[in-house]
Amino acid sequence: MIDILKPYFENKAANEDDDGDLTMEERNLLQVAYKNAVGLRRIAWRAARKAKQTQKFKNFHEHVTAYMQRLENECVDICKDLLSLITKHLQPRAKKANNTEARVYFLKLQGDYFRYVAEVSEGDRHEKGVERCLKCYNEGIELAEHLPPGDPTRLSLQLNFSIFCYEWIEEQEQALEMANQAIDEAEENMEIIEKSKQSECQTIMQFLKENVT
Repeated sequence: MIDILKPYFENKAANEDDDGDLTMEERNLLQVAYKNAVGLRRIAWRAARKAKQTQKFKNFHEHVTAYMQRLENECVDICKDLLSLITKHLQPRAKKANNTEARVYFLKLQGDYFRYVAEVSEGDRHEKGVERCLKCYNEGIELAEHLPPGDPTRLSLQLNFSIFCYEWIEEQEQALEMANQAIDEAEENMEIIEKSKQSECQTIMQFLKENVT
């Protein structure tokens, strides 16, 4: 799926006769392709790590370690592939079109995939993943101030950033404050959110509420 879609998005971004912005359907295709590819490896990596820490698998330690390294490399390669596509093609075109919502969307996606790199890595690669993830999320949050409160793209970023703050950089109070603020603002502005976006908005709000609890 990635092999088929990647040239399409590269060509779309390079086409001067096209505004370069992705439709919602195109975004979903792109996100599903990469999320499935990297998601399967993240699940396998976590299972392998658990096996490595389990006494009954101690005789397979060397094999499990090698498998984890293979999964890490595959996962990081996929993440780098999407990050390169966004940096070189999709984000510049969204900026050129002055599409704030698209820019926030891609900054969130960059933050997510730097977080995935950090998740399966150690040492310098892990530290750089966390650092770059934080940078993308912060830039996205700043830019998202220009979007209406309750906008699904803004809410999705607030959801993922709050999770990152809570689980990765041990800023629990900041995470709860961010999540609660996102919920309050969305509820206050629900009436002015486009009807086509309200269902998605409510779904994200439910995730935020569950995380707060």
